[in-house]
Amino acid sequence: MQRSTDAHQSLFMYTRSCSTTTEQRKEHTRRERNTKIGRSLNKIAPDKDVSPQGETMKRDDDALVGGQEDAKPATGITAKILFLSQWTDSIIYKAFRNLGAAIHKRTYWFLFVPLLIALVCASGMMKLDIQWNAEQLYTPQDAPSFDDRDTVKSVFTVGSRIATVIGTANPEGENMLTTSRLLAWYDVWSNTTSHTFKYNETTQSLKDVCISASDGSCQFSTILAFWDYNRTLIASQTDAELNQTIVNAGYTATEPSGAVTAFDLVGRQDANGNVVSMRMQFFLAEELEEISGEGDNDPEIMKWEESQSAVIKDTNWGPIAVYSLTLWEIEEAGGSAILKDVQLLVFGYIMLVTYATYILSRNSNVHSHGTLALISFASSGIATAACFGLGIYFGLEFSTIIQTLAFLLLGLGMDDTFVLVAAFQHPDVRDLAPRERIQSALARAGASITVTSLTDIAAFLAGSYTTIPVIQAFCLYAAIGVLFDFIMQITFFVAAMLLSAQREEAGRYDWLCCVHAKDTEKFCCGEGEMDPRRDSPLTCFLQTWYIPYVLTTTGKAVVLVITTVLLGVSIWSAIKLEMDFNYEWFTPDDSYLVDTYALRDRYWDSTELPVSFYTFDANYSAQEVQTEVAKLSVAIGSSEYLIANSCTNWWNAFVTFAKINATASVISTSSPAVEIVTAASFNDTFRNFYNAVDGAPFRSYLMVHADGTPAASRIFCVANQNKTTASYRIDQMLALREDAQVAPSVDAVVYTQTFLFIDGLNVIQEEIYINIALALAAVLVICIVLLGSLPGAFLVFITLIMIDVEVLGALHYTGEAFNMVTGINLVLAIGLSVDANAHITHAFLSATGTGNERAEAALVNLGRSVINGSVTTAIVLVPLAFSVSYVFQIFFKTFISIIVFSVWHGIVVMPVILSLVRPASFASTRARLGMDPHEHDKPAAASSDEHEAVSFEMQKVQPVSYIAHI
Repeated sequence: MQRSTDAHQSLFMYTRSCSTTTEQRKEHTRRERNTKIGRSLNKIAPDKDVSPQGETMKRDDDALVGGQEDAKPATGITAKILFLSQWTDSIIYKAFRNLGAAIHKRTYWFLFVPLLIALVCASGMMKLDIQWNAEQLYTPQDAPSFDDRDTVKSVFTVGSRIATVIGTANPEGENMLTTSRLLAWYDVWSNTTSHTFKYNETTQSLKDVCISASDGSCQFSTILAFWDYNRTLIASQTDAELNQTIVNAGYTATEPSGAVTAFDLVGRQDANGNVVSMRMQFFLAEELEEISGEGDNDPEIMKWEESQSAVIKDTNWGPIAVYSLTLWEIEEAGGSAILKDVQLLVFGYIMLVTYATYILSRNSNVHSHGTLALISFASSGIATAACFGLGIYFGLEFSTIIQTLAFLLLGLGMDDTFVLVAAFQHPDVRDLAPRERIQSALARAGASITVTSLTDIAAFLAGSYTTIPVIQAFCLYAAIGVLFDFIMQITFFVAAMLLSAQREEAGRYDWLCCVHAKDTEKFCCGEGEMDPRRDSPLTCFLQTWYIPYVLTTTGKAVVLVITTVLLGVSIWSAIKLEMDFNYEWFTPDDSYLVDTYALRDRYWDSTELPVSFYTFDANYSAQEVQTEVAKLSVAIGSSEYLIANSCTNWWNAFVTFAKINATASVISTSSPAVEIVTAASFNDTFRNFYNAVDGAPFRSYLMVHADGTPAASRIFCVANQNKTTASYRIDQMLALREDAQVAPSVDAVVYTQTFLFIDGLNVIQEEIYINIALALAAVLVICIVLLGSLPGAFLVFITLIMIDVEVLGALHYTGEAFNMVTGINLVLAIGLSVDANAHITHAFLSATGTGNERAEAALVNLGRSVINGSVTTAIVLVPLAFSVSYVFQIFFKTFISIIVFSVWHGIVVMPVILSLVRPASFASTRARLGMDPHEHDKPAAASSDEHEAVSFEMQKVQPVSYIAHI
């Protein structure tokens, strides 16, 4: 077969020599060289050639590299882009050669100075303050809920928070409404209201943290209200009498605070009328303050909730089973799960280092480089610490999601290591003097890892353009981390690699670098002669079994059909993917709260959400103001999103009071049809109501001026959460806000802290898609500049879109939903999957010949590196299969799918597509631009202090295309 250049000819010869000896390979090289000389003297038809698999196919215009007379000159904007790319490629090539020379001259300087700088940056981790607060992570900081909260806090210093206790019979399913079980339930209430806790060196109880009624009693709701919280009365009744008491009361009871409790809010019956579950709710007076790492919270309530949890869990309640559910317990469970899973990282790191050491080791005491695996791991670890520390210095929020970057940075760092070591171990390089060897390896591998690193950085910087804090912080940390990883690899690691080369040249052991080996060709556990140029089994597999099939017509057809089907199924699945998120998902699978959630969902089919409607200072005696407040009251009462009769509505009570005590002052309006009080009598009637028994239950919901007239008010309600999907909760929030807009003169707002979270859900889909689009655009621009091929850049661009769609489809099949956590992984997919595809594309563009020959060269040179890089990333994730936290479970599922699809496209699909599209090679592009197509083939000028000979034959290759030897 005719070959297009000396470089490609020697490369193709090499790919067919998996098992040849060194002497056989040299003889083969001589024969091939003679053949090429003979071919160059003959006139060969330029339109046909035979593929490595024996197929007749059209030759590329690259078949006549150096034959500029056959290359069509580039013009216009295309010429400018191509010229910029080739100029950039030349700069990168020369810069890395110079860097290699500098590292050789000042090896220890490059070993210790980057390390020192990284450690200084890593010192920022001493200021580490993990942000746990969801509203500071997942909610856009310009969300309406923040303005509403600030408005509410400026007037109402006390908010509401609910602590819930749920009980069932023991065994579950039996009737709870028996004397013994109701007495046990009374004991639960008694312990909850009376137990004490320490806060700021003082002893406190529920009374110090609850919302108080006018008489100072705490506001709560339980079934015990039907017996006026009288233990003696309960003990005196039979089981039948207990049930009759509820019936006689009309299934409603009055709490000590004056609030009315409906039976459905405190008890649940089965089909036989047995009370199978009871519930207590305690309303806490939340006074928020900024807590480091936790956002706004109430530390006093947190202490009570912690002690309440201990009381419930540590007490034997006899005939009943009792479960506590508080915000402290939910947050504590989520935090502990993350800490447990972080410990799994240790096992993943051990597996990664073990695998990488195996890959980089050889059956030789001297030619092995297993120690470089540990050095690479250390390099990536230090880069990760520096990334975190510098991000903290810059004021970026650090959260548990940011910790997952350790996986990404280790994977990217190890991937760069494989590329660098591959170029370093190539047969054309390994016999050179250490200085020239490190220069050549860097010059060849530098452009490839620069392309991938810059595309990663650009993708993450573009992805940081978002209003969702956790995504913005994640992308900025990732960009910083990739930059540190890149710098550490081309300085610290390359310096270590040079020292390993000097050790190898001196004949010293790999793992005992100061000890000379007696037998340099044998390993302690191996037998036989070691050939350092022999291909690895994986490379031989690619050459012997994989490439000969996948690059045939049949193989290509099969690949394209599978890819089309996969994409179609993924699109269908992505369309069906629902958006949803629940903070309770952060609860680990082994937490006791899992049983609590199950019990709540089984008996209390609605997870109630407390919300409040607020009105602010206005002339409440004015007819138009009263009309709006009345309209708000009507809207609240008829809302399908609120539980019926759940609202503590002062306005309805006020109008009822006026109709009884000031009948003449109550008037009706026709448009709308509501009842209000005349302006002349409003203030006096309101003062009388506020000070009367009728107004006592509402005093904590009203703010009054010094003259006793209303200044602001609050209507407390419970929102219905029967449907827990994200779309329902978003619709609910928007509908309640629309209800509040009927009273603009009093600046009515509806607010609950959960709205801060739901506001994040409301924009997450749009935000993530914008981030992905920006990241893809950034990757496209970088690829165009650095790859110098519009078709090649667009192929990488389209491939990344396909991978993201496939990851979305995989999420649907694994039962996950679209939300903030999974959305971050979609942005991450771009940064992670660009490496494999950009590496293969760059290697294809570096090669010359027919489409199949160039695809084969790309796979031979980079296939093993891409696979090894993906395997190392997957290995470190294996322990996370046993994760108990939601964040790491999602991370495991999405990362595995990203790796699988990246390898599929990079190793299978991309070579096939490239062999069909056949974008012009670097050499052909240079010829079209009137540049020297062999610019990189020429020996570099020797510096004044350079004494080693430069091998011209070694440099007769395109840079970054020799990655077969790891």
